[in-house]
Amino acid sequence: KENARECHASRAPGGPLSIVVVGASGDLALRKIYPALFALYGQGYLPDGFHVMGVARTEFTDASFRRHLSSSLACRFKPGASCGRLSDEFLGRCSYCQGAYDAPETYRELGRRLAAMEGGAADARRLYYLAIPSTVYPSVIRGLAAAGLSRPGGGWARVVLEKPFGRD
Repeated sequence: KENARECHASRAPGGPLSIVVVGASGDLALRKIYPALFALYGQGYLPDGFHVMGVARTEFTDASFRRHLSSSLACRFKPGASCGRLSDEFLGRCSYCQGAYDAPETYRELGRRLAAMEGGAADARRLYYLAIPSTVYPSVIRGLAAAGLSRPGGGWARVVLEKPFGRD
């Protein structure tokens, strides 16, 4: 298992994988979701054709969003790994789409960006991770559906809901 990326990622069937983190600028995404995705990447569990798209209301460019994320990435999963190289590679696959969760134009722009990242692949796979308050779920799910993002051509789409506990 010297090269975990070759060991695991090459076995992943299907087209490009787009992981969309809605609420990407929030504390949950920064402290938990992006570090977990980075650990999966570093251990070779994400396919070669994966991208991560963050969606939130905060104003970021792709570059400023990557800088924002970089402080939360650590190589805890692989002692001796070249963390700088791995984090640069991972961050290079991360993009950002700014917009309001209840605005149709947010989802149209997200659709355009995803199509470009996926190279128009008919078998694209999309995972939408909602790291937002549960009160916002309906707006986001309606926006994804209205923009046709919940039913890609020959691929699949899944929505992961962050289970809320308590009131804060």
